[in-house]
Amino acid sequence: MTNQRNNLGDNIGRDQHNTTYQINRSKMVHTRLKELFVLFEKEEKENATIQNIIADLERLTTPATSEVKGIEQKLTEGGRLSIIDYALETKEQYNMILTKYTFFESAQKINVYLLALVKSYYMRFVYPLVCNGADDIVINEIIVEKIVNPILESLEGDTMGFTAAHIDGMIYHLTGNCHMKWTK
Repeated sequence: MTNQRNNLGDNIGRDQHNTTYQINRSKMVHTRLKELFVLFEKEEKENATIQNIIADLERLTTPATSEVKGIEQKLTEGGRLSIIDYALETKEQYNMILTKYTFFESAQKINVYLLALVKSYYMRFVYPLVCNGADDIVINEIIVEKIVNPILESLEGDTMGFTAAHIDGMIYHLTGNCHMKWTK
């Protein structure tokens, strides 16, 4: 029996069977957010507010550590001086939406969902570049390509008015609360 190599470089002695699984995570995100926006619209019409903040949102909107550093210092230490003003501006824009809809349970769930996506995408795609000293231009492109654009595409039915700046603001909100770092 003669061993052969396929075009992927695998050494095969007999039959080779490849199975590919494709999961459309974008559709899952899209569907879940759409359901939450429909629920939010209903709660808003009925003025169905709540008095407490769900635990996941509380966790993502409060400092993760006792480290007392402002966002300016964190971005300066990470070599991101050029975006400090923008970071502060967009963080404030996002915080305004967060505050405006605080007492709607579905809005809290939407914010948790989006903040968790931003953090997950940041840790997978951006933070490794930060750790490897990538250029700011590369980092900014990856933020748009891997965080901002996918989230914007998933916001069908958005009745809260999210924009790209709000998604950027989520990044800096999480940075300010020590959930994301700009240094190794």
